[in-house]
Amino acid sequence: MVFRSLHRWLKTRSLDVLSSIAFIPSLLAGGFLLLSFVTLYLDESSPERLISYKLAVDNLIHPDSARTLLGSIVGGMLSLMVFSFSMVMIVLNQAAANYSPRVLPGLISRRFHQVVMGTYLGTILYTIFVLSSIQSSLYTFQVPHLSILLTILFSLVSLAMFVAFVHSISQHIQAGNIVRNLYKDTLASLNHYLKHTKMIERDKIPSAQPWIPVDSSVSGYLHNMDRSTLLEICEKMDIIVWMSVPWGVYVHQNKAFFRVNRKLTDDEKQKLLHAFIFKTEEIISQNYAFGFKQLTEIALKAMSPGINDPGTAVEAINRLTSLFVRQMETHRVPVVTNKKEQLRWIGQPILFEDLFTWCWTAIKNYTAQDTVVIYKLIEWLEIMVHSDSSNRHQSLFSVALSELIDHMDRHVKSTLDRQNLDRRIRELILNSPKQALNEAVREKIATADMSET
Repeated sequence: MVFRSLHRWLKTRSLDVLSSIAFIPSLLAGGFLLLSFVTLYLDESSPERLISYKLAVDNLIHPDSARTLLGSIVGGMLSLMVFSFSMVMIVLNQAAANYSPRVLPGLISRRFHQVVMGTYLGTILYTIFVLSSIQSSLYTFQVPHLSILLTILFSLVSLAMFVAFVHSISQHIQAGNIVRNLYKDTLASLNHYLKHTKMIERDKIPSAQPWIPVDSSVSGYLHNMDRSTLLEICEKMDIIVWMSVPWGVYVHQNKAFFRVNRKLTDDEKQKLLHAFIFKTEEIISQNYAFGFKQLTEIALKAMSPGINDPGTAVEAINRLTSLFVRQMETHRVPVVTNKKEQLRWIGQPILFEDLFTWCWTAIKNYTAQDTVVIYKLIEWLEIMVHSDSSNRHQSLFSVALSELIDHMDRHVKSTLDRQNLDRRIRELILNSPKQALNEAVREKIATADMSET
């Protein structure tokens, strides 16, 4: 039990460290510090054999010249670092105001930005350490030529990275790039889920068994699970675990978390609960639905009175449409089996109906008076109807279209706009299979046509 708790703690801490914004900068800073030991050792051992000695002996042989140069580099790097981070804070404040505060972790955690931060810190640490070694009694020669030459090289690289950093941050703050990057991250998470998750049809789940609920002992977002540990526990207990919530949702303490096919002791429950990992925030890589919600929030923020940017809302809807076409394939149930293909863990999929209703309702209600966005919503439904080849969600789309028509009746006052929107809806119905949209929607459009005449 102690070993399992320690293993779970180490895995949780390792995930926190690897996903931390400071991980790569700290790694690079430590690498620069180690490099300073190596170069100073080479300078001490045989400086005459180094090319840097022949290049710098005429100019930097005097300790005062070397000390002045290194001091200038440290001061310049500190100023460059302060300016870069000040610019980042201004950009992040603008992104939170114009789009959504939820996009900030994605902007900060970009790998290139972390590399720039690590290069700045590493160059400063390297330079300070080399500066402190001049005229030290530890070295035969008072001036470490190789280390000084590398310091100059690192400072030039930092200047080049500063230019690239300014270009990168100016590109990432643009609305189109934010939406595009969110789309790529969400699609990658969704594709990873579909590719690496074993799934079965819902009718193959042994539902005839008496399932006993088990409550969660903690609160937080369901981040991951220790698959090998959970499978080992289920094998020893000879049980099946059926999740009551999907990945990424917020689990409340003392609420139903999963169900098992036999009654468990308190110790057995704790062993099972320790196999799951919770976090305090949502992560797209572990929960693709979070990406859907971020795109929806960007569309809503773009249509707020203070911003009024229909173009960004339309771009977000386009990306959501493509993601929902892919998400239709997640109707099956994720499972984990043993070597004999016996069920040991049954997951809870993120239902297409729930996610689509959440995103659709939010955008439809908030952007009901904008004709451009309504036109895009009709196109969204049209793509959904044609992509649902199995007609599994057609009743959902019929209800969505019916509610959209009701919103148009209440909010679209322009006769010309309403005629164009009605014409677009008639094209949608005409090009859809007969069983796709129910008769209520068809009658509603027919009534609208009669009222126009």
